[in-house]
Amino acid sequence: MSLHWNERYATGHARVDDQHKSLFAYLNDLERLIQRREYASPAVENLIRSLGVYVRIHFACEESCMEIHQCPNPEKNKEQHQIFLREFTAFRDAWRREGPSLERLQMLHRASESWIVQHIFKIDQELGQTLVARGYNPEREAHIRWEAVAE
Repeated sequence: MSLHWNERYATGHARVDDQHKSLFAYLNDLERLIQRREYASPAVENLIRSLGVYVRIHFACEESCMEIHQCPNPEKNKEQHQIFLREFTAFRDAWRREGPSLERLQMLHRASESWIVQHIFKIDQELGQTLVARGYNPEREAHIRWEAVAE
């Protein structure tokens, strides 16, 4: 079942929300490849590589936002990101070592989809609550190059 963005996922931080939408798109692309049984295609390899890069960029941006806005539990957020990255890396390494498999790709999709939805609701919503409580003004961040945060 495809992920569809709606406002219940919103944190209130446009950059983070846009990145979450992009993550949803990656997972929906992965789902389409699974449905077409294209698990051994170059498109899957490209998607796995791109997703791995993108989540690292997103996690760095999100962690910086939480630090800048002094959100509660930034260490819990980082810990959850590290867990996801370890699991994703283990998947990627097994994929490379043992070769493509539809079952493995389905497991990645289910685990990633479940993780991102739960993470947004349990952790990232704290960012939104903090922004509201502190009278967030996006103009104050206009000077930040978020892409550089991940470097």
